[in-house]
Amino acid sequence: MFRLLLLLMILCISPAQKYTISGYVKDAQSKEVLVGASIFVPEKNIGVFSNGYGYYALTLPPGKYKIVASYLGYNSDTLEIDLKDNIKHNFLLRKKGLKLKEVVIAEDKGKENVASSQLGVMDVEIQKVSTMPVLFGEVDLVKVMQLLPGIQSTGDGQSGFFVRGGRFDQNLVLLDEAIVYNASHFVGFFSVFNPEAIKDFQVMKGVIPAQYGGRLSSVVEVRMKEGNMEKLKASGGIGSITSRLTLEGPIIKNKSSFLLAGRYAYAGLMLKLVPNDAVKRNSLYFYDFNGKINYIFSDKDRVYISGYSGKDVFDFTNNKFRWGWGNTTLSARWNHVFGDKLFMNTTTTYSKYSYLFRFSSIEQFDYNSGLEDKAMNINFDYFASNKIQVKFGGQLINHIFSPGKLIPTKENSSFDTIEVEKRNTYEAAAYINIKHSINEVLELQYGLRASYFVLLGPLHIYNFNNPNDLLPSDTTFIEKGKKVKDYNGLAPRFSLRYMLNEVSSVKLGYSRTYQYVNVATYSSVGTPGDFWIPSSHKIPPQVGDQISVGYYRNFAEGKMEFSVEAYYKWMQNQIDFRPGANVYLDPTFEKDILVGKGTSKGLEFLLRKRSGTWNGWIAYTLSKTYWQIPGINNGEPYPAFTDRRHDVSVVIFRELGQRWKISTTWVYLTGRPITLPEGKYKIAGNVVGIYGKRNAYRLPDYHRLDLSVNYKLVNPKKEKKYDAYLNFSVYNVYNRHNAWSIILETDEDTGEQVAKKLYLFGIVPAVSFNFSF
Repeated sequence: MFRLLLLLMILCISPAQKYTISGYVKDAQSKEVLVGASIFVPEKNIGVFSNGYGYYALTLPPGKYKIVASYLGYNSDTLEIDLKDNIKHNFLLRKKGLKLKEVVIAEDKGKENVASSQLGVMDVEIQKVSTMPVLFGEVDLVKVMQLLPGIQSTGDGQSGFFVRGGRFDQNLVLLDEAIVYNASHFVGFFSVFNPEAIKDFQVMKGVIPAQYGGRLSSVVEVRMKEGNMEKLKASGGIGSITSRLTLEGPIIKNKSSFLLAGRYAYAGLMLKLVPNDAVKRNSLYFYDFNGKINYIFSDKDRVYISGYSGKDVFDFTNNKFRWGWGNTTLSARWNHVFGDKLFMNTTTTYSKYSYLFRFSSIEQFDYNSGLEDKAMNINFDYFASNKIQVKFGGQLINHIFSPGKLIPTKENSSFDTIEVEKRNTYEAAAYINIKHSINEVLELQYGLRASYFVLLGPLHIYNFNNPNDLLPSDTTFIEKGKKVKDYNGLAPRFSLRYMLNEVSSVKLGYSRTYQYVNVATYSSVGTPGDFWIPSSHKIPPQVGDQISVGYYRNFAEGKMEFSVEAYYKWMQNQIDFRPGANVYLDPTFEKDILVGKGTSKGLEFLLRKRSGTWNGWIAYTLSKTYWQIPGINNGEPYPAFTDRRHDVSVVIFRELGQRWKISTTWVYLTGRPITLPEGKYKIAGNVVGIYGKRNAYRLPDYHRLDLSVNYKLVNPKKEKKYDAYLNFSVYNVYNRHNAWSIILETDEDTGEQVAKKLYLFGIVPAVSFNFSF
């Protein structure tokens, strides 16, 4: 791999003398770096983009040039230079006024949509996110993401999501490069991402670049703000469900800064709206905290340290039990520039997800499960030339899985501590990814990721004479540090962009991905009690192959963009449970996991308007996802719980003068597959259902209209040091009772079981006050 890199470097050396201008692109006011900014030379019709840390390098022959730096929503900055030597230059861009801003957004994003060689990359401006209508007025990045094509909600109120037919555990969610294993608060009604602390986010669902791995379906990369380098700023809000406060500012002006963001939810109030008396008497709260500091040692060295901590607590007072879960992440990163063309980012991360179920009635016990990661990444960006950019590096992760532990908390308890053995694993990878602009028409992006995974002892291996046996025939003990099972794989990635003309292009791509971790769950939407398990001697790694093709076009002078993508994905080693399985606290749980294959195919359409007094998008996804797993439905293909045939989202933003902003969303989804009983029998007078084929039925189709209105309290014509606005939102405007699940109840008169639709919320109004200064 590194020989290939060395060869590329040699090939890129030109006999003609050239010089490099390099540096960072930053916000002129806060001094935060801008990711993906364009640095363009009109005379040469060439340019580059700043990397994930705002760094760029542009190589040119000697001469006089105008170099233009531009970024979404900012005024361009032009540098006139007589290039005679390698130089360092940082571009400082200022945010635009409202009207000019809209024009630049259309031009920049329209070009990027057509010109980029990546498929299936989606983003939404953070400024737009803050005005979108969501449940209880709480702004949520994940909810907004679910309005994009190919990304579907797991259920009403849920923050989990399916991408192109993949399971919710097939999405790699990164917060400042640390893995987040459960991105939800309040059983999924809100996500862990506080928008006040978020700088930008991006979703990759097509050909995922080789620097990412470990998941089959998507990568969601979320970056926290770095903190204002110039002055102290505060922002926050008080809403129907949550209150939040963010502080940021310089530690040493123009050299070091900090960010602190906290959020607390008195979400138990929303339980009063659930149409169930037993639920109304319970309580719930959650909180989270984001922090970040960074220090610029020199033009070549910069260090970032960031962290997140959040926790949910759900108290069922009548039944005397508590449900709690939480995430913790920590990232420490060092950026270093070697010369002008080689940029290095080294990151050490820590991630932990923990779950607690506490019961305090007749018996008293705690049930715990979780997952803990320690990881190190080293990544290099080599700006070989204006036509070739190379990324390469490696990763090492130590996963420690805790499938479950039951601890009695009452003296003289009738049972002892029960613990399923922890799993200690290591996952390593090395990669190279090359972006190669052949000419103005053709651009290639190709890469290779090599991965290795190993499960180590101590661990008991349970052997069975027959696959249908419930009890093991014998046990083999693997000592600490000894290999239980290992796997490896090569994952090629390739994409091609061909420009049909200045405003349209076609793209083609292929990718393979490996996934060595899985979620054990009975739920189709994901719950905090689901526990993560690794690949093992019984569970091979998931493998996914995807082919994508797309057509992209912008029109109306870049103010409108259209795209259609088709994909076909086939997935090996998909897991599901055998009928009647119960894996919680079972040390032999692997015997109940069945392995098979899956396929997913679909068409995704997007029409987006980015400028003018009204803008927004229409997204439509047509898809089909099937699994075929021996031991389920007689080995015949059946709809996966991720199969949602039709998915429509309409999002509209409207500005009424300088004070009023209105946004509305309408969504429609085909009902998700479920399994229902087709017969019954009685045991001791109780009616028990006999379940038929898995996922043979569907919930009713889902649709909903939401509305949000923002009113600016401060006169925009007057310059003031503070800002404030009110947000009024209505979730489910026409009070649609969308089915969240189907439950079976026994009729008191006939004793028969009847199916009943369970829904969570009807129409829900909300109001919040938001401020900044």
